[in-house]
Amino acid sequence: MGTQFFLEMSNETGIHSSDIISTMLENKMLKYRDGNYLINKKKAFATPLRMFRRRVVHDAKLIWEPEFDVDDAFKKMGTYVD
Repeated sequence: MGTQFFLEMSNETGIHSSDIISTMLENKMLKYRDGNYLINKKKAFATPLRMFRRRVVHDAKLIWEPEFDVDDAFKKMGTYVD
């Protein structure tokens, strides 16, 4: 399997080819032998896809409010608190 396979996969997924290779090696789905990468088909096809899904953060769910009055904090800037 040549590097062309990983470049195509990289273009399809938007993930850098070195990240694809290292992830597959880490999950024992890929073996490097004699200058070539070999896919461990049993391991690759048996792994659930949910392990590889991108995690998405929804901006609407990110709600944070400071525990203090923000306007009051700006008034205190440059002053010492005893």
